[in-house]
Amino acid sequence: MRCAVLFVSALLSLAASSFGLTSAHAAGSGLEYRLKTESGVPFAFDHAEEQFFSPTPFMTAADFTSARARPSANPNTPGGWEVVLTHTAVGRVKLHAVADADRSREYCLVFHGTLYQCLAFPPVMKGVYDRDLSFGGSLSQAQAETLAAAMARDIRAARGKTP
Repeated sequence: MRCAVLFVSALLSLAASSFGLTSAHAAGSGLEYRLKTESGVPFAFDHAEEQFFSPTPFMTAADFTSARARPSANPNTPGGWEVVLTHTAVGRVKLHAVADADRSREYCLVFHGTLYQCLAFPPVMKGVYDRDLSFGGSLSQAQAETLAAAMARDIRAARGKTP
C-alpha cells in the first residue's frame, strides 16, 4: 500500500512539473479553470492566501475562443470595465461535464499565476453560464484592455494561430 501511495505521489509530482506547475506557485500556468479542493496541489498567489486546487486544470487556453474588454454592465460598478472570456464548443462541454459531476465545488480562473475569480457552479447549467465568463467589473479601461489582450495572445497561441 505504501508503495502505491508513493507511486501515485510521484506521478502527481511528475504531472504537475510537466505542466510547468510547482507546489509553491502557479507562475507560468497560462489561462485555465481549476477546481478548488480541500487538499491537493497547493498554490501561493501574490494577493491571496495559499489555496488548494486539482492537480490539472479542467480547461485551458485552447478551450476559449476569445478574450475581450468591455464596459461593465454591473450597476454596482459604474464606469468599471470587465474582461469577457468566450468558451469554445469543447470548452462548453467540459464545463457542463465538470459541473454536472458535482455542483457543490468551486472553479477558479487562474492566469499566469494570478487568481482572478472563483465561482460556484450554478444549480442548473443554462446556456447563459456556459457561453462565457465575465470578471473584473471594477477594472479601468486600460487594465481590462491589457489583460484581455494578454489572454487573447495565450488563446491564439494555444489554438495554433499566430499571436
